[in-house]
Amino acid sequence: MIKEDSSFKDRIENEEAELINLKMN
Repeated sequence: MIKEDSSFKDRIENEEAELINLKMN
């Protein structure tokens, strides 16, 4: 797997987690 690809995926997952946290609060 490409390093940039995995870091990009992690960033998207982190952004989704933040959106979920905002909805929950």
